[in-house]
Amino acid sequence: MVTTTNDATLTEISVEKRCACPFSIAQEYAQQYLQRMESGGPAPLAVYPFALPFFSLRRSVAMSFSLASDATEPGRAHEQVLLRWTSGFGLLPDFRGTIRFRPEHGGTLVMIDGTYQPPLGGPGAIFDRLIGKWIATSTISDLLRRIVASLEEQQREWLAKQPASAGR
Repeated sequence: MVTTTNDATLTEISVEKRCACPFSIAQEYAQQYLQRMESGGPAPLAVYPFALPFFSLRRSVAMSFSLASDATEPGRAHEQVLLRWTSGFGLLPDFRGTIRFRPEHGGTLVMIDGTYQPPLGGPGAIFDRLIGKWIATSTISDLLRRIVASLEEQQREWLAKQPASAGR
């Protein structure tokens, strides 16, 4: 979806993935993963503006996050993660979004929604419609895949540490 706000065209992205991790701990695990990424840990966020079989350009971005009340689901007080990144490269857009968590079938539904403004004005908007949004969605989907994998791994590690009599 493309929306216009204050004379600037913003592109919206929304992705979601189910996770085999209890809702009660998912956000805490996600925060731990994001803290490692924010500090330049083992898996910094990378944008892949060109992912062709014979050519790939990878650019790390400056990522940060914070917590805010999630008002999109009435009746249950909990937080959402506000996510931001800056590419520091004029041809790649900056991203602003949220990560939300919902209980689902004994696990968690993890959702990332956000917006960015395609760079370079009119030509950038055309590029965005042709391939840019696909690149951005692929980048966000990869981030979501990595977050979910981390949540599931942290949950497996926690379960492995529990005494056998805990009745897994």
